[in-house]
Amino acid sequence: MYCRKCGIENPDGVKYCRGCGESLSGAGASTGDATYVPPTYNPPRREITSIDDLPAKYRPIGMWGYFGYNLLFAIPFVGWIIALAFAVGVTSNVNLKNYARAYFCGLIVAIVLLLLVSASGCSVLYELM
Repeated sequence: MYCRKCGIENPDGVKYCRGCGESLSGAGASTGDATYVPPTYNPPRREITSIDDLPAKYRPIGMWGYFGYNLLFAIPFVGWIIALAFAVGVTSNVNLKNYARAYFCGLIVAIVLLLLVSASGCSVLYELM
C-alpha cells in the first residue's frame, strides 16, 4: 500500500505510514492497482539564510584563503604537489578542491605553453646558426 502523502510503500494492513505518519485508512491508497503511480517523495528543504547555515564541505573560501592557497601552491615543486593533493581529495571542502584543480590545470597549460615556446625558440636559433 502506498502512502498518498509521501509515496512510500507500506506493508498491507498497517494504519499509519512508516515514512510520514499519515493515516493510511481511507481513500487515496491503493494496494495492487497497476495504474496507480505513487507521488514522488520530496523531503523538506532547509532554508539557507547565511553562510554559517551551509554544511562545512560547501562553505566558500574567503579572500585571504584564496590568497594564502595561491602563495602555497606557487612554491615550486612542493606547492605543486600540495595542489595536486588538494585536487584529488585531501580536503572535504568542495570549493578548495575545485580551486586546486583549476590551479593545477592552469599550471599544466603554462608548462605546455612554455615547452612549445622554448621548442619553437630553439628551432629559430637552430635556423640562424
